[in-house]
Amino acid sequence: MKHTKHIINTLTSFLFLFGYNTNVVSSSDFHTGEVDLITIGSVDAARRLSKRSSSKKSSSGSHGKGKGNRHRHHRHCVMQGDFDVDGVTGYIKAYYVGEQTVDFDVSIDLRNFQPDNNDYISNGSQLAWHLHAGWRNTHMYSGANSQCAASLTGGHHDPTVACAPVSEWINSNGYCYGPQGQIVDSASYSCTSTSYWPDSCERGDTTGKLGFLTVVTQSNGHNEIHFQGRDTFFATETEACEEGHYWNFIIHSPTTFDRILCARVYMSC
Repeated sequence: MKHTKHIINTLTSFLFLFGYNTNVVSSSDFHTGEVDLITIGSVDAARRLSKRSSSKKSSSGSHGKGKGNRHRHHRHCVMQGDFDVDGVTGYIKAYYVGEQTVDFDVSIDLRNFQPDNNDYISNGSQLAWHLHAGWRNTHMYSGANSQCAASLTGGHHDPTVACAPVSEWINSNGYCYGPQGQIVDSASYSCTSTSYWPDSCERGDTTGKLGFLTVVTQSNGHNEIHFQGRDTFFATETEACEEGHYWNFIIHSPTTFDRILCARVYMSC
């Protein structure tokens, strides 16, 4: 304000000495951007000064509208893995309701499927499930037993390097070595439904956050899985759309936790 007033006074004195007509302009007029042009031989300087003041007022009053403040729009995508192998049919769907929040809908008919490892599935069996990060089954979109081996499906999706023993970053010594130099001991990993998930859990550890999938035997003898739940710390929608082409859902056997069913995911937006 003092600087602007000094410019006005200097211009006015200069013009008065050389016999030009002037209009009286107050510093408050400049502050509000409502300045009449000073009638001088060259009015461009006054016009530019007025316009600069006006633009400052405009920019200071437009919060969140600048290019740097734009936010990525949520696309309401669906991540889905379809099971169609060894008589098993169904799906795991994750409906994005926020950038990292999904509503799960799981519906799988196991029929009479049993794992090759003889870890018997029956009514009430509790099956662990996770999002894994490295599908390598060429020309296949679902598999069972050996088709779901770690070498073909990767470790848990773990961009924050929370480091469960099956993290995508795990090393044979039990430590995770993250992409930004993180070194984390998997022995300290603990993720439950009551944990603060961003600090404690892998994004792909759906079992730790939401619990096991429960098998229910229907009247026709088929074993089925049905589950619904919300995960507020899942794989981000942005990363899933950009890098999730080789992610997959894994279902484990009830007591040995071997990988027995797997399905590559795809995104629908």
